[in-house]
This record gives sequence, structure tokens and C-alpha cells, in this order.
Amino acid sequence: MLLGQFAKVFERSSYGRYWLAYTLSAIGFELILFVLMVVLFDRTKTALSMGTFTAIFMFCLVAFGPITGICADRWKRKNIFLVCNALLAVLILLTRYLQESFWIYFLWFLASLLFAFLRPARVALITNLFPKEDYFKANSAFTISLNLSKIGGPLIGGLLLVYLPMEWAVNVIGSFFGLALLSISAVSFSPSSPERPDPKRPGWNWRDLTAGILFLLAHRGLRFYILLGMLRLIFLASQLPLFIVYVKTFLGGSTQDYSLFMTTLAIGGAVGSFTAGSIENFVKRKTMIYGGLGACYLSFALLPLSSTLPFALIVMGFSNLCFYIAHVAIHSDVQRMTPDEIRGKVFASAPILLTPIGVVSVFVATSLADRIGVEWVFLFSGLLALGALPLPGYLNKSLDRTFQNSLKIRPDFSKSITP
Repeated sequence: MLLGQFAKVFERSSYGRYWLAYTLSAIGFELILFVLMVVLFDRTKTALSMGTFTAIFMFCLVAFGPITGICADRWKRKNIFLVCNALLAVLILLTRYLQESFWIYFLWFLASLLFAFLRPARVALITNLFPKEDYFKANSAFTISLNLSKIGGPLIGGLLLVYLPMEWAVNVIGSFFGLALLSISAVSFSPSSPERPDPKRPGWNWRDLTAGILFLLAHRGLRFYILLGMLRLIFLASQLPLFIVYVKTFLGGSTQDYSLFMTTLAIGGAVGSFTAGSIENFVKRKTMIYGGLGACYLSFALLPLSSTLPFALIVMGFSNLCFYIAHVAIHSDVQRMTPDEIRGKVFASAPILLTPIGVVSVFVATSLADRIGVEWVFLFSGLLALGALPLPGYLNKSLDRTFQNSLKIRPDFSKSITP
């Protein structure tokens, strides 16, 4: 019955091919993330090194976000997908030659830079395959794809690191990007994507770089989601760099345990994405967002209550399930509100507003974890995020009149979940 909710989006062969390419590419990137993070932590043994690793990724999203958004709107999105995946394959093959931590950081910087270009293009390509009324189900399917990649990344990565030498491991990872290139090569996208840039169109200017940010700030519904994202990053941006610290220090686990932890986390997210697409006609979107995030934050705060791996797996699987119910609802709402001609700029601009907060949060949280313990960081972060959950709605109301009077952009504010 639940599968029937998604049957329609898989009826088109072009969608299925792009879904496969998207999934393979996402798994490849998650493999790069997992392998480099494990290798780096095993060498440094500090939470701060994980924070630096994560901050590099965030920096690329902020520093290059405006440019990558413009590229997604002006260049052929399919070509961006092809080039980025090909270069990612080359980068992972170079991993076998890394001997020092500096070169791990540097290679991760290059991979993050390519991801900054790939992310807005691949998200925008979804809207070039489906009509607006099918965005929710399409986003559910692609969010499941992302979670499959987060399952496959740590699961496959753990097996590769344990059972294969690094030379063979990187060859396997590179093959995922190669298969993604083959899958998307036969897909034709709708003319609404910028398949043929207009040679008479003027070059880039400052307004191009700020258009996405201005649209996000001026639109009441999108601004609410930005504020909601800021709240999450203030308290929980440190999740990714601290998970490996939590498993290997607080739980006393191994690389296999960390692989199982991240796999369980992703399975919860996949179930949540699937559930979101199945309940959209029965549950209000506002309930999905507030209920999902609230349950996620509370579950996260419960992690320090036990130092056993089975307890951690159950709690974090449920936490991520709830988060992705909210995530699918938010993502589909953002796509519905955003016009196609500016969609790439908007998708790339969101990290510019959000990531600086996340970088500060990561360095503060990882430094605290080295001093007071990762379990205390998890406890207080989860409780504070839960207590502050109503704040974005109230703050958005107070900012609404200010932005409407100060910005020239006047989008339609009527389609928002906020009152």
C-alpha cells in the first residue's frame, strides 16, 4: 500500500534513470566522506579535527554558494552533473597517495568544492522532470535516495576499510561515480532547464550574486524555513563531526560499530522519507514539521542516558526518522514556493545564510566535547533545540513587516505554513 504512493513517480523511465544516477553519485560522495573522516580521526583522535573537517565542507557551501547557484541557472545542469561526478572520481583515486593529515584536509576541500557545484544543479534537475503538483512525491523519492546513500556510505565504507586495502577501496568508490555518469547520459530533461544559455544574456553581476539571498529574506514562507534551519544549526550542527567521537570514545566502539551506527541513522532517515510521502494527504504539513523536529531533538538529548550500542542505535534511528518526515515537508514546500528561473540561486543561497552559524557551532561544540565530554554536549544541545523550537515562528512574524518595507522583491506570501 505504501509502495503505491510512489508508483506514479517511477512510471517514467527518464525519472528512473536520473534517480539511479542521483543515488549512485550520492553514495559515492558519502563514501568519500566516511572514508576520509575515519582515516583522519584514527590519526588525530580529537573532536576538534572532526570539527575542522566539517567546517571545510561548510566553508565551500558559503564561499562558492552564490556562484554555484548562478551556474545552475545559466549553464546546462546536466553538464554540471557530469563534470562534477567525473572529477570526484579522479579525486577519490588520489586518496591512495595521501600520507599526512594536511593532504586529507586538502582533498576534502576539493571534493567539497565540487559538491557545492553539484548540489544545486542536481536538485534543480528534479523539477525539470516533474510538474509542480508532483513535487512532494518526487522529493520523497529523492530524499529516500539521499538516505540510501547515507546507508550505503557507512555500510559499504566500513566493509571496504576493514576487508580491502586502500588501493582497492578507492577503485570501488570511483566506480560509483562512473556508473552514475552512464545512467544520466541517456536522460533528456525538459526545456525549462537552461539547456541553451542565451548568448545575448548579460554577464554576471552583483544582483545575480544576491538575488537568491534577497528572495529568501523577502519571502515569508522561505524566511521561516531559514530561521528554522538557523535554530537547528545553532544547537545541532555538531552532530556529524561528533558522531564518530560518540561511538569510538563514549561507547568505546570500533570502525565497524561506527559504520553500523551511521547505517542505522540513515535507515531511520529513509523510513522517515518514505513515511512523509505516504502521510502527506492525512497529516498537516505544519504538524509534520513541528512534530518531526520536536521528536528528533528530544531523542537526540536522550543519547547520553546509556552507553550501550543497541540503545544508541534505537534512539538515533527514531530521531532521524522524525527529522526526515519534517525534512521532506520543508523541501517540497521550498520547491513549490520558488520559481524555476531563480531556483538554482535560491538553493545555493540557503547555505550562505545558514552555514556561518553552523561553522561557529561546530567549533564551539567540538572544543567542548574535548573538554567536558561528547555526552554532555549532546544532552544540552538537544534540550536547548527543543525548547527553542517555537522561536522561528515568532521571529518570522516580527521580521515580516521589516522586510516587506525594505526589500523591493514582493513574492506571494499567501502560501506559507506560518500564520
